[in-house]
Amino acid sequence: MKNRFIKTAAATLILATVMLVTSAFAQGTTSLEKCLDDQPNEIQECLSKTSKHITLGSCYDQANAIRSNYAKENVRSYCFYHISEFPNLSSCVAKARLFTDAVNHDAGLFNCYSQFERTIKKGTCEKMSKLFRFPEKGRYLKSNCENLL
Repeated sequence: MKNRFIKTAAATLILATVMLVTSAFAQGTTSLEKCLDDQPNEIQECLSKTSKHITLGSCYDQANAIRSNYAKENVRSYCFYHISEFPNLSSCVAKARLFTDAVNHDAGLFNCYSQFERTIKKGTCEKMSKLFRFPEKGRYLKSNCENLL
């Protein structure tokens, strides 16, 4: 009888713990993340539902609140390429460096280089070439830096 009581109490405790963890997990999900779960390819539509005026900063804030690394990376990509309002090279590079995927990271850096190519000095370009995660891409940019002043 005593053994049965202990087993029942242990099972109840485990069940209660699972329920608490599950409810805490569900409460931590943002409305953007819930929308993306239902419509994974509709980032713009989901962002529109959660914010009236989307700026680069608010877009990244919403991306940072997402728990799923995959969804977070996709929203960051949308923010970077579709809400680009980078006033200067350093702000662009800072956002490109937020990508966790190496391919996205390096593509973002090249995008920054392309956007600000006319204003980049040789020293800045060489520093930027060291930020690439794929060494061959960094070497490619560095070879382009040789043509700058």
